[in-house]
Amino acid sequence: MGVTNPELEFSRACRIKDKTAYIKITSISSYNSEDLWGDLQLLAKNNIENLVIYLNSPGGAAFQGLAITDELRIFKEKKIRITAEGRGLIASAAVPVFLIADHRIASKYTIFLIHPAKLWKWGLFAESLDDLQSQAKMIGLLQSNYAENVAACSKLTKEQILEMMKKDTWFTAEEALKYGFVDEIK
Repeated sequence: MGVTNPELEFSRACRIKDKTAYIKITSISSYNSEDLWGDLQLLAKNNIENLVIYLNSPGGAAFQGLAITDELRIFKEKKIRITAEGRGLIASAAVPVFLIADHRIASKYTIFLIHPAKLWKWGLFAESLDDLQSQAKMIGLLQSNYAENVAACSKLTKEQILEMMKKDTWFTAEEALKYGFVDEIK
């Protein structure tokens, strides 16, 4: 695998003005943890004081969402304030990314979605019982980590999040405020 950013330049999603950086995420799959890691490394070297993330995302790959959440959590340890501005849809893998921010703002009409963890498969393949059991364990770990991340940044418990994850659970910005997902509604 080659290095896609050997000069360690900012990604196309990241801009700086004064001491504030701005990152736009419209899909967890299109702005991945590797791009974010590079942007955050450069932001730390440029003495950034604030990071504002614009987020309007239907989600994406669950492990990318958790990796992005981890990168932002680690970045916060540098005492750089993170604000997330949610618009349109904050769904699936985008939820923990939104919640990790220090201050979370959603527009009045933002819609949120939490759903069961799923495994996407395609093509022709054969699987053994061991394969299926291994995949079941992986999905269980994914659901547990997701629920733990969301619970740590909200008023809900891990058990309440796991209950919400039993089916597609859609909610409004007002409900998100009640759950502690949002600090401010615009």
